[in-house]
Amino acid sequence: MDTCLILHTVDGGNSWERQYAPVPVINELFIIDHNNLWGIGDSLSFFTKDGGFNWEIASAVDKDWLFRDIYFKNSNVGYLIGSKAIYMTDDGGVNWSDDTDFNVTFLRRFVAVNANHFWLLSKTGHTYPTYFSPDSGLSWNLTPYNFTAIDFIDDFTGYAIQEGALYCTSNGGETWIMVNENPDIFKWVSNLKFPAASFGLVWDWFRVYCT
Repeated sequence: MDTCLILHTVDGGNSWERQYAPVPVINELFIIDHNNLWGIGDSLSFFTKDGGFNWEIASAVDKDWLFRDIYFKNSNVGYLIGSKAIYMTDDGGVNWSDDTDFNVTFLRRFVAVNANHFWLLSKTGHTYPTYFSPDSGLSWNLTPYNFTAIDFIDDFTGYAIQEGALYCTSNGGETWIMVNENPDIFKWVSNLKFPAASFGLVWDWFRVYCT
């Protein structure tokens, strides 16, 4: 099997070491702690327990052909987001159960506000159905929003992109207000990250914008 290159730094990016994951493509990495990491690449998930020196292919989920995102609450409980379903593990990825199926064209992004409150972005036709879970994914509620990207700074403050505009919430997503309408920027980007309250990034394949 082909391997994929991972670059690892322990000094803030001044130097980088090469590691190789046993997959041909990497779509996402999730860091649980400095030793335990998970990744997804198309129809494969993989993990390391020693900081990336050794990687292993995880148990397969035969039903799905493309994984979109991955999130772990802790070293045991994790969520694997497939094309139309969410899979859950409570034994560190040894076994995955088909937890929830969604009637969408495909799922896009999983965002955890905290250990209990999750957001899920998807796409169906020209719409972007957005779901919210208040109970760690046990139930999912379809919201009236069509977010293409979302990120939270803390339990209450978050930002989202919808129809060429940037929205903000200060009450955990109960209500959203528009703070910036700029289709030239927000219509095409599908990634949003606020590392700090006053610093944010949006990007696509070709451009990065910051505030």
